[in-house]
Amino acid sequence: MCCCCQVHSLTFLFCVCSIHPSRIARGFEQACDISCAHLAAIADTVNWTPENTYPLLQTAITTLGSKIINRFQKQMAQIAVDAVLSVADLERKV
Repeated sequence: MCCCCQVHSLTFLFCVCSIHPSRIARGFEQACDISCAHLAAIADTVNWTPENTYPLLQTAITTLGSKIINRFQKQMAQIAVDAVLSVADLERKV
């Protein structure tokens, strides 16, 4: 959904339906909690180490498999893995 559509929806809820913004915010928080719980339930574990990122590369290749970039799939997957690892806080591992 584009940003304009989201703003329009929120404006509609606030102005036309007279729903208070705090109730809208609580609804978004509940939706986030439900989404996070569902993602946790369907999540898969990929066993990898900083020295062996091959499982991450395989996951990225699989994810990119249906995209337009088939010709450069492995290179794009390596770029994605390198980008994620460059900002990952491996000590905290949240």
